[in-house]
Amino acid sequence: MTPPTVRVPPRPTGRPSARPARDIRDSEHENRQDMTLDYDILVIGGGHAGCEAASAAARMGSRTLLLTMDMTKLANMSCNPAVGGVAKGQIVREIDALGGRTARITDRTTLQFRMLNRSKGAAMWSPRAQCDKGRFSAEWRHELENTQNLYIWQDTAAELLFDTAGERPRVTGVRTCMGVEFTARAVILTAGTFLDGMMYCGEAHAPGGRAGDPASTGITASLAAMGFETGRMKTGTPARLDARTIDFEALEPQYGDENPLKFSFSTDTSKSLFSGLHFARSARHVAYRLRPVAALQRHDPRHRTALLPLDRGQAAHLRRQGTASVIP
Repeated sequence: MTPPTVRVPPRPTGRPSARPARDIRDSEHENRQDMTLDYDILVIGGGHAGCEAASAAARMGSRTLLLTMDMTKLANMSCNPAVGGVAKGQIVREIDALGGRTARITDRTTLQFRMLNRSKGAAMWSPRAQCDKGRFSAEWRHELENTQNLYIWQDTAAELLFDTAGERPRVTGVRTCMGVEFTARAVILTAGTFLDGMMYCGEAHAPGGRAGDPASTGITASLAAMGFETGRMKTGTPARLDARTIDFEALEPQYGDENPLKFSFSTDTSKSLFSGLHFARSARHVAYRLRPVAALQRHDPRHRTALLPLDRGQAAHLRRQGTASVIP
């Protein structure tokens, strides 16, 4: 068999090409997606909202850049490895009806599906799917990397760029921590709690977006310089528990729906095959001794705490749901 011919590009000679600094294109590789520093849409933040925004913009024909701190944590489930519940369950389905991707990826990674609030009126029914945390993020990355017109850049946005020549300032792009300047006709900011993020654990606190990830600094100052009022919103992450320290025999199982539904209205996803997987739920008399400064849990004997796995495998850690672990 004749080995395939490998085409080696010729070594450049003489003076370098007078190619524009803003355009890094190679016309010899027609099938390769071009890299440029100028976009129609620039999305800052690779969480759930940022992934949906970037995907939608690109699929509608806009040359889109998604700027994220860590490409391995796209659409990461930081607090709760689930999609749905009251409000978010309805929103995800509405986005799906408009062509969004979250519901489809949820269906591909579901561990257990339940329709919550069945005892109430139909208006309060809320779909919820416990998902495989690792696969959910991996599926989102695969989705984005295979979307035409969409580019991903791993870096931290440090400053918003504005054109102040007109009557009103107009955002024109962003400068990253590595000094790269991107320009765009519109900038979508979905950095969430990472903006000047501060993490609290009891009486201790430290800057950060979540455990193990730094805060995003600079964007808040850029907005304040343009006259925006800034503040801080709270979010909380339930504690993780070592499954090896839990007596599951003393816990009550909670099963998924016998006939689970799907999140997406599309026909390219199927119902969960793991709907029978159950999660241990603690008995009513279980009590937690928490420092008052770290949690303001009410001592309600009716309160129940769910223990939920983070992935489909034999996870060594569980997430405790139903116990406040931050100061409101």
